[in-house]
Amino acid sequence: MAKFTVAKRPPPAHIIHAEYREEVRKDLAKVAKSHVRSREKVVKNWSARSKPKFRADTVVTVGKLAIEVSVEEKDKKKPIWKWVSQTGTKAHVIKPKASNKYQRLFFMWGGPGSYEPKTRANPARYGGAGKVRGGKLAVARQVKHPRVLPRKFDEKINKDLEPDFKKAVYNGGRRGLRRHAKGK
Repeated sequence: MAKFTVAKRPPPAHIIHAEYREEVRKDLAKVAKSHVRSREKVVKNWSARSKPKFRADTVVTVGKLAIEVSVEEKDKKKPIWKWVSQTGTKAHVIKPKASNKYQRLFFMWGGPGSYEPKTRANPARYGGAGKVRGGKLAVARQVKHPRVLPRKFDEKINKDLEPDFKKAVYNGGRRGLRRHAKGK
């Protein structure tokens, strides 16, 4: 019985992988923008002096496909995004500023649970009232603020966008392999 083999040497792996990575990088860049936009929605109405800036970079290498989101806080001593999203705060005392001529704090208070935050944790988006419901004016020399639990915005946004990430990797990879097969 005769045996015949028709073969063609495949191109080097770095050529195939380069086309694959390029297409995946294009799709992941779109998802990276979504990550930044989602976080910006959370801080939409924060004051300019405390609003952090977000940046997302795509990493597409032979061993890693990732989107790395970095947060640039305005004040390094008061990392508000970190406190709100990741660590929370401990119980702390709030005192009036030295420039306050009355040396008193004035605020609306309606009891525990009366405050509705401006940002919602699930889904992690801006959209709440940011007001105290049924509150009355309170005046105090100082206030012992209870601890603040972390809202875990980063985890929730990452979970929301995970299907988009997987879809970008899959579709970009398919396009890259097709592009290589066509020889373009």
